[in-house]
Amino acid sequence: MKKVLFTILLFASLLISSLAQETNPLFVVIVNDKRGFIDKTGKIVIEPQFIGANDFSEGRAVVATYVNGKYKEGYIDETGKIAIEPKFDEATNFNEGIALVGIGTFGLHGSGDHKFGFINKDGNWLIEPKYKEAWGFFEGLAAVMNDEGKWGFIDTTGKVVIPFQFETGSIFSEGLAPVFVNNLYGFIDKSGTMIIKPQFTDASQFSEGLGVVKIGGVLAKPYGYTITKRGEFYGKFVFIDKTGKIIIEPKADRAYSFSEGLARIERKGKHGFIDKSGKIVIPLKFRDAENFSDGLAQVNINGETYFINKAGESIFKSPVWYVKDFKNGLAWIQEGDYSNKTAKYGYIDKTGKI
Repeated sequence: MKKVLFTILLFASLLISSLAQETNPLFVVIVNDKRGFIDKTGKIVIEPQFIGANDFSEGRAVVATYVNGKYKEGYIDETGKIAIEPKFDEATNFNEGIALVGIGTFGLHGSGDHKFGFINKDGNWLIEPKYKEAWGFFEGLAAVMNDEGKWGFIDTTGKVVIPFQFETGSIFSEGLAPVFVNNLYGFIDKSGTMIIKPQFTDASQFSEGLGVVKIGGVLAKPYGYTITKRGEFYGKFVFIDKTGKIIIEPKADRAYSFSEGLARIERKGKHGFIDKSGKIVIPLKFRDAENFSDGLAQVNINGETYFINKAGESIFKSPVWYVKDFKNGLAWIQEGDYSNKTAKYGYIDKTGKI
């Protein structure tokens, strides 16, 4: 399965731009194992015809098809017309008018003989494919990895503006980017200056003026493996400002970035939400929860899925067990089992109506 694209099961893109609200949104559907798009009323706007499809972003959607018997990815516009011919082996959503694409073979964990580059909305190369790994452009810069395995940042002309020196890539958000140096996380600005020195065992991008980081505990190594450190397994999760000052210390086993004014925290297996003063505004009573999106948050109560508002009030119980978060007024739902090909997909509105 491809890294960013594809079936409707990978509805949430890795790129922040995929979360943007669209004026006239279209939604992916699968009919007879072909992907197409419907509007908010359920009317088919783009006939199911692709073997893979991603959400629209900046007027383009990644689609997949076979070209001369070979799997390729390209882009369509909102009428369903091919805007950029399927000629890539990897393609991602557009962000800031630029998309990251890859050419070559792709295996597990970044293996395979491939290179990444960047294109504009006409499909022309802005930066030729020459990087083994890369992230998309955010706030005018993109993280790329050189042949020695070090990461740096380039601008939209391809010029290296922050030298190759980091152990992993990341994205800029609100002027800062987390970086991994000497087995700890810190934050740099767009000049490459270390604004918040490496001192954390985990870190995320800044959101709504605050970043969530971990002090002590198990080091969250990039690419999914960890190094055990002395102290508590979980460490201490805190929210910092852009100077590195601790603003909120929620005493949580886990904390997540702010979204729509609230942040999810977990303590002793229960989830709840805090505001920017650190006050618990929705009690820690859920077995699981997701961030707020489109004004609602998905929570688990006694094994059942509900959606709550920011007052913590239950709005409705999900009609199915598997449901994604709301985006552009609808949430994707699944019935049946994907593995044995009995799965069917649909959408619910904010009242829970299918």
